[in-house]
Amino acid sequence: MRFRLLLFLCSGLFALAPSAKAVDAFDYHCADVALLQAKEIQKDLKINDAQRKKMNDAADTHRTRLSTYEQQQRAAKVKDTEAQQRTKLKGYYDELKKSVLTQLSATQLKRLRELTLQRAGLTAILDKVVAQKLGMSDAQLDKYRKVFESGAEKAAALERQTLEPILNKYKAMKPKTDAEKKSLQEKFQKEVAEAGKKAEPKMRALKNSTQKQLEAALTAAQRAKFKSLQGTPFKG
Repeated sequence: MRFRLLLFLCSGLFALAPSAKAVDAFDYHCADVALLQAKEIQKDLKINDAQRKKMNDAADTHRTRLSTYEQQQRAAKVKDTEAQQRTKLKGYYDELKKSVLTQLSATQLKRLRELTLQRAGLTAILDKVVAQKLGMSDAQLDKYRKVFESGAEKAAALERQTLEPILNKYKAMKPKTDAEKKSLQEKFQKEVAEAGKKAEPKMRALKNSTQKQLEAALTAAQRAKFKSLQGTPFKG
């Protein structure tokens, strides 16, 4: 599928268009249109040629809107603030989402919701609508989010610890020729890759630890409910 678009998953993972009709509100809320770019996803959902064409047309319209808006911004014909830009871009995305998802049958939309939740994993529960679907209280969701944020902060700290020495080392270097610049870039990229590989076990352990804490923050019934909402595992 020729989706050429800029996706803005604002205020959580998903965006809900209240004007959508004859669809399950939860399925619509969770479904991520970006997944429909993958041929394996299209095959899983059994997307036909007619649906694909209409979705591509919607994506082309979205791309044109973004391009026009960007040109207006550059030409100073539109002087929106960052907040106004986010609102307008989110509006464009909501229109795209509605245009694309209304092409799906209820069964296809449900399956896209399942695949979206599978891909997002436990991070999907950070979204309040998903959390409420699991029967989580505001206090429980707040605790859940704090566990996630703590893990994210530790991961960021580990990344800084890994990369800052390399960044500082090469930042001080002043190549005099293009050849020297290219050589330094290659060395920099190699050191970054090696450092990342060395730090990978720690990062993986941190990820697993955070995952276990997130699972522990849910009740057995909530874990079972979330697994049910994820549906049959994707095999693409």
